[in-house]
Amino acid sequence: AKVEAEIRRIAKLGDVLATILKPEREQNQALRKRLERIRAWGSTTAYPIVMQVLAQRAAGRVPDEKVIATLSYLESYFVRRIVIGRATAGLNRTLLQAVGAISGASDVEVTLRDYLSEGRKHFATDAQVRESVTAVPFYWQGRASQKKLILLWLEESLRPKEPVDARQLTIEHVLPQTLTDAVRTEFGATLPAEAEVAFEHERLVHTLGNLTLSGYNSELSNRPFSQKRTMLAESGVRMNQTIAEHSTWGASEITDRGQTLAERIIDLWPGPNEKLVGVRDRETELRLDVATVLAGIPSGRWTTYGEVAVVVGSHPVPVGQAIANHPMPNPWRVLNAGGTLSAQFRWTDQHRTDDPRDLLRAEGVHVDVAGRADPERFMD
Repeated sequence: AKVEAEIRRIAKLGDVLATILKPEREQNQALRKRLERIRAWGSTTAYPIVMQVLAQRAAGRVPDEKVIATLSYLESYFVRRIVIGRATAGLNRTLLQAVGAISGASDVEVTLRDYLSEGRKHFATDAQVRESVTAVPFYWQGRASQKKLILLWLEESLRPKEPVDARQLTIEHVLPQTLTDAVRTEFGATLPAEAEVAFEHERLVHTLGNLTLSGYNSELSNRPFSQKRTMLAESGVRMNQTIAEHSTWGASEITDRGQTLAERIIDLWPGPNEKLVGVRDRETELRLDVATVLAGIPSGRWTTYGEVAVVVGSHPVPVGQAIANHPMPNPWRVLNAGGTLSAQFRWTDQHRTDDPRDLLRAEGVHVDVAGRADPERFMD
């Protein structure tokens, strides 16, 4: 009897899994949409949670509206983690342990939200979302398909009654990735006179506020905004039409759009229970991440503050502060974008007076008379 009961239980789970893999089987339209999004996200590690919730629903213990709310929190958890640059940190373990946390729970959506809110599970708060959109290089977070989905879902929220054909769309940088002379001139004109154009470009180019969806990626490419603007205005993507309303595209426009998107993310994807969110020492966490990256830079190579920032999900200024104010391995191997020593570089050991460039030379990196390190030794 026990064997037969177990086989029946497994067979019912097979029906549940079939619905996850083929959401069109689901009759409830709102629930079908949530299942379609979970499947599109492509994280099969989430399936045990979804199966647990759907199995409880099939047993009559959880109504449809609670299932929909639970899957909304799961989707929100995925989206917000990418926004703050924590796409994969401990994700698999967290999701597998969540299955036990929600098993048998009457308020399954509340239980899942509270579980994901506790400890260091990186369920981003509203404040962290607002902070990250202008600091985290969104373009380098998570899978390409997942970043595209977030932009696509943001676009769909602007035009809920119009279907979006995503097949021909790719992620486009409004401010181009390559700082050509034309782009440098146009972007530089939007900055204060004392600003360093390359630094500001590196700081903002991969953030969410500078990214959109386009079917003309190869044609837009590295063109300055003055040339892109017409094509963006004629685009069928609502986000592009809004971007084209600007006469220039500089730091303030990118920052403002990032904040606008942050508020939309907060509205679309509910956040954690902030009463349960542990107080995280973000400075300590950043410092540990930076130290880990610096420890991996081999002798005879150098990188930039911007490259380190990309890896740790931050931006060059706090990375530079962490290196300047705390003992780090190999700090002399991190330079400005042009391969020069930062004016803010200092040894944490006050008794050290040796020149970092001499250490680079001793490791085989040629440093010219202008203080620029050999670009052939650059490590991205």
